[in-house]
Parts: sequence; C-alpha cells; structure tokens
Amino acid sequence: MNTLEKSSNILKINNITEVQQLLKDKSHVVLVFTAEWLGSSHIMELFIKDFMIDYKNDVVFCKIEKGENSNSIFEAYGVQHLPSLIFIQNGVVLNQINGVKGRKVIRESLEGFIKKGDTSSM
Repeated sequence: MNTLEKSSNILKINNITEVQQLLKDKSHVVLVFTAEWLGSSHIMELFIKDFMIDYKNDVVFCKIEKGENSNSIFEAYGVQHLPSLIFIQNGVVLNQINGVKGRKVIRESLEGFIKKGDTSSM
C-alpha cells in the first residue's frame, strides 16, 4: 500500500523512499517535520497551511510525522528538533528552520527559496 497521501492539502510522507521519489519529481520541496503530541507542531502546521495557498504553484510541502515508520527520514536529514522545516531545491538541502518561528521569518525564507534558492535571510 502506498503511504503517500494528501492530508489537509499537505502531502504526508512516511518513508525515505517516498521522499526520494518526490525529490526526483519536484524542484522546490519543504519537508515539515512534526509530532502529533507537540503543541508547537500544530502552530507550525497552521502557518504552513496558509503558505500552501500563497505558494501552491511554487513549492510542495510534505508533512513527516514523528513515529516508528518515519525514523529513517528523521535520521537521513539529521532532524533533532520539532517542529522543523527543511528547504530542498533540486535535491539539495538549502536551509533548516528549527522550532516555531514567526510567519514573517518563514515567508522571507520561502521567498528567497523560490526566487534565488537562498533561504539564509532569516
């Protein structure tokens, strides 16, 4: 069974193979690492849902929920803090945001990511 699914318009990914396939198909991907039990993850998801509308033609947002099936993804990207955002362009990690940051910080990172591949303006 394919675990790749849309969940509230955000792509839900459960294993590293799905991430690798997505990165082959899409040039701008943001991996959203969350945990159901963590309140700050819910705040970050609200921000992301807003950004998904604004950047629907430019960026694919993918949710990776902390759990047994997703451990390989967390390890592959060295994620140790939740929530985290990882910006990937053409298969290359450009930046990572750890913890909940303000909408302005995330928006500036997304703008740089789309325009120049530069998310370091934070």
